Amino acid sequence: MLLPGDDETVRSDSLRLTLVRIALQWWREDPWTGVGGARFEVLLRWKHPEVGRVLPLHHTFVEILTEYGLLVFVPFVVVLVMIAWRAVRIPRRASTLGRPTSLDDAGARYLTFVFFVGFVMAGVVTSSALRWTPWWLMLASLVVLAWHLRLRTRRAP
Repeated sequence: MLLPGDDETVRSDSLRLTLVRIALQWWREDPWTGVGGARFEVLLRWKHPEVGRVLPLHHTFVEILTEYGLLVFVPFVVVLVMIAWRAVRIPRRASTLGRPTSLDDAGARYLTFVFFVGFVMAGVVTSSALRWTPWWLMLASLVVLAWHLRLRTRRAP
């Protein structure tokens, strides 16, 4: 995608872009509810046999948008934005000095950042993170960390 390499890499990148274009085209046809859960591969085989071997979309966020539409994608993105906000928001109170006895705010923010980057990268790079259990575990960890940060902010004097 960024720097063309051998023919196999160029062909693979071109196929990924083609799959995303096809998915976004189908999403435009039914933006609110999408084409239906796990239907991308079925529709790809039926409507685009020229692609050859049936492949997952290779971009989980576009896959969610295409298959489930805006009704699922918008709340999903809102949750991710809220998590990111919790990770970058700086508390108004001064941090405690010394060794922390539990997960402090800085550690929680660091973990949130690491899980968030891993979650997004896995969603973009893997063939389909929807079927990959660690992706959902990263999301669960992100939600718990954001909740932890929210509770710590509420209790702050």
